[in-house]
Amino acid sequence: MGQQVQFPIQQTDKFTGFPVFVAIDHTYIHQGIGYELSGTTGSIAAAGTYIVSLTTAVDTYVHLRPTGLSSTANTLQMRIAEESVASGGSVGTPRNKNRNSKRTSGVTVGLGVTLTTEGTILEYAQVGSGTNAGNASGGSGDGSANEWVLKPGKTYSLRFENVGTVTATVGYFNMFWYEEKAGE
Repeated sequence: MGQQVQFPIQQTDKFTGFPVFVAIDHTYIHQGIGYELSGTTGSIAAAGTYIVSLTTAVDTYVHLRPTGLSSTANTLQMRIAEESVASGGSVGTPRNKNRNSKRTSGVTVGLGVTLTTEGTILEYAQVGSGTNAGNASGGSGDGSANEWVLKPGKTYSLRFENVGTVTATVGYFNMFWYEEKAGE
């Protein structure tokens, strides 16, 4: 006869009796290939910008999922662009979401960089409303379902712009991604 196949015991929810499944992002975090970059723009003057650059490794596919964006005073617009040219700034450190993993991200992060060329704009996101603190107190957005599979060996820019014309604002952001080696 054939070989008997043994399946693991399926967990079920105690209240509904339905099977319990783990989302794929959750699995990637368990595998130690899920990373997050959380930060603040600091104060952005009216009509000013703050730029973050992400440079992907040449042998890795980065699956970027912006998951949080908020503004303290004015409308804040974020643009993600591909094949941008940036320089300067300080080095950012993506954190492995599995705090037990020794893996580090292959993405090089620049914070507060100078954007020489903004590449092809892939996505716009905006939070808050109005143009000053009198009619805007901020807001947040969730882009966790909006995945971009980034090209290996390219630089991407995240351009945060204070759309207001009077009041400064501070932006807060969370970027989640997981990394797969090319060919896996």
